[in-house]
Amino acid sequence: MARSGTDEQRVLLVLYGGGVLPVKEESADLILAVGVIRSLMDRGPLEEAVREWWRCLRKQGRLLLIETDNAALRRKRSVQGILEVLMGGGFQMLAWHPIRKTSWWGLSLIKAGLWPPSLYDWMAAWELRRRQEQGIFPRGKMAYLGEFLKQ
Repeated sequence: MARSGTDEQRVLLVLYGGGVLPVKEESADLILAVGVIRSLMDRGPLEEAVREWWRCLRKQGRLLLIETDNAALRRKRSVQGILEVLMGGGFQMLAWHPIRKTSWWGLSLIKAGLWPPSLYDWMAAWELRRRQEQGIFPRGKMAYLGEFLKQ
């Protein structure tokens, strides 16, 4: 699905398991990492991934992270510890937002293929409106959206 919506000349999709990214030094404008930190915790130091992301990004490049804060991740490193590694690696934090309780019923419907893609826009708008009205749930798993800048 991701490839169908991209200009493959300008977008490289990589299933990253740590180590070296197949990207030239300072050639990327944006790196989007979804669940990468959590999956790297058993494979090696986060600092190595941060150095690799730094290597690949151009000056003023952006790193977008979507990460889940859960017990398995917290056994290895706290959410604050993740932020400290990123900022210690030279990134400037532009944003760090809790975005949802990850056990939300809507995600289960999407994962099971029971929610049609034609309704994703409606669901996102509903969720944003609900979050503005009610705030973020204080308990349960939370997901975070972070935006970082390479200076």
